[in-house]
Amino acid sequence: MRKTRITALILLLCMALSVVAVSFVSCGEEHKHTYSSDWSYDETSHWHAATCAHTTLTADKADHTFGDDGKCTVCGYEKKTEPTPPHEHTYSDAWSADDTHHWHAATCEHIDQKKDYGEHNFVNGECTVCGKTDPTPHEHTFSDEWSHDANTHWHAATCEHTDQKKDEAAHTFVDGVCTVCGEPDPNYVPPVHEHTYSEEWSSDDTNHWHAATCEHTNEKKDLGAHDIEWTVVTPATCTAAGTKTGVCKVCGKTFEGTIPATDHTYSPTYRFDMENHWKVCSSCGGETTHEAHTFGDDGKCTVCGKSKTETPPDYFSAVPVKKEEVVI
Repeated sequence: MRKTRITALILLLCMALSVVAVSFVSCGEEHKHTYSSDWSYDETSHWHAATCAHTTLTADKADHTFGDDGKCTVCGYEKKTEPTPPHEHTYSDAWSADDTHHWHAATCEHIDQKKDYGEHNFVNGECTVCGKTDPTPHEHTFSDEWSHDANTHWHAATCEHTDQKKDEAAHTFVDGVCTVCGEPDPNYVPPVHEHTYSEEWSSDDTNHWHAATCEHTNEKKDLGAHDIEWTVVTPATCTAAGTKTGVCKVCGKTFEGTIPATDHTYSPTYRFDMENHWKVCSSCGGETTHEAHTFGDDGKCTVCGKSKTETPPDYFSAVPVKKEEVVI
């Protein structure tokens, strides 16, 4: 019995020594948490977050302490503030006014605010917008010229009150024209006018007519082209123009004219020499351009008929020429 107790004590002692040994080993390997040097925060507090595997751990956690600028004096977190809603001014329904302008005054604390601010529009001494009486009555000014429509005339205002009129009255038409303002009568039908004309002829180089003697001086009667009878003074030749005089058989106007020079009258036969042939005018002796012979297979010129061996006469060839061969 005694031996059994001793054995049990020994076993308990061994177990105790094992626990102590294990404790010593555990203390030698104890974990140390690490934390960020930067602050983490939410809307109410701040802390240093763990950077080791134990990410749920925090250090130095505390509520924010906000300064006058709305920022935490520890971590720098800026307090979120709700935006202030914009102010909507309120205005009186009644008009306020001075001598020149009118407006609706503010009824909120911003009493310097004005709505519908504008200048008075005085008509007949009263503003048409706010009803204020004109402190300095306006004297209208009017044009000296007449204005008018189909029925009336008036002097129009030259001041800013352009709707004002002076001396407005109905037209008084005489002979199709208002005797006051000069407006034509749109319904006037003038009497039929009969033009009168001079018995003497008027004329220019092309036409003759009887001119109007009434106020319609642009009217013409019996307008027509001249019918000229010409008389030759100097006949024209093939080297010089002639002259002529003429008289209109209707109005008697006299004219002087020129007769164009006539065409040359060339002989039907050619003159020729050994190289060329040509024609001569029977009126003035003028010659056509000298042109070279063109000899055919028979040895004769196809134009003038001269043979290559023929000696030309001193005057001209007697070879007849067909009409279509004449060169002018």
